[in-house]
Amino acid sequence: MLMRKKMTTDSSPSLKTIQTVSPVKNAFIDRFESQTIWHLVLLVLLPFFIYIKVSGYQFISNMDDFSIIVQHIDFFTHFKNIVNAFKCDAFINQHGDFYRPLQTVSFMLDAFIGGDNPWIYHFSNLIYHIISVIAFYFLLKLFRFTHITSFLAALLFSVHPLLSSAVSWIPARGDLLVGLFGVLLFITFIQYLNSKKLVYILLHFLLFMFALFSKEIAVLFPLFLLYYYFLVFQDKIGFDKKKMLLFSIVWLVPLIIFFLLRSKVVIGTPPSYILGVNPFIYNLPTIPIVFSKLFLPFQLSTMPLFDKSYTVIGSLLLIGVMIMFVKFVKQKHWIAVMGFSWF
Repeated sequence: MLMRKKMTTDSSPSLKTIQTVSPVKNAFIDRFESQTIWHLVLLVLLPFFIYIKVSGYQFISNMDDFSIIVQHIDFFTHFKNIVNAFKCDAFINQHGDFYRPLQTVSFMLDAFIGGDNPWIYHFSNLIYHIISVIAFYFLLKLFRFTHITSFLAALLFSVHPLLSSAVSWIPARGDLLVGLFGVLLFITFIQYLNSKKLVYILLHFLLFMFALFSKEIAVLFPLFLLYYYFLVFQDKIGFDKKKMLLFSIVWLVPLIIFFLLRSKVVIGTPPSYILGVNPFIYNLPTIPIVFSKLFLPFQLSTMPLFDKSYTVIGSLLLIGVMIMFVKFVKQKHWIAVMGFSWF
């Protein structure tokens, strides 16, 4: 009995300590959760100091950055060629298979600052990445995620090794730009639905134009925006024909302009190794590989490396994700479904 009493007495201070520390920790977490300024500071500084070393990298002689920039530096150093950027392909040829004029214009801005010095091109990639991280943070908050969840997700996005090639490889500029403009496109879309301010429609129009001229994959963005409207937003206020008609025009006009200008550069059907059933089937193994490296970020490369072990691991993970996907559909967690689809 004496021993039992002593144990009870000795344990009391620790219980008091736990009860004292826990509210302090909770208060700190609650306070940090609402500190948007500190969230932004960390979202800028952490990726900056992790990736700043890329500014010391060189051009890669046997890859696209050499054939795009080094071999055409005279083109990039003259702003008079901005108009010509919309008349040539991504490799500064009169005709080609990839039409990304805004990527070309961004390289012109780099050349104006640093000429043929590779540091400015790498540094610009980092800046675009950081801006994308900040935009992604605000988009998650618009999706009604908590402040701390939005911060942690954006922080993971900012430093995840899977994205390192997009930041460190200069020709990934098109991916960085289309990602940035895609996120901003969503932000302006939601802001207009919430506020009905004309300025968001005008910004949305410009951003969709910028996204299209950054990389062709942007043609899919209206599908995700419609998905969000019909499965997420419409449940709150109902269907609005006028808004959808307005956005249809806002999307259609840039698409027409884009395809008209693109048709003068991309003439004919792209070769079978770029577009078609064969390249689709050939590249299917990259899906489980990339997915496995989302969780096991090792042996990363700019171009996908086919590996049996990563394919098996990724396939098993995909099965688990598909099960979750079906579960989210049944529970009508449409934001989660859209996230998986976007990925």
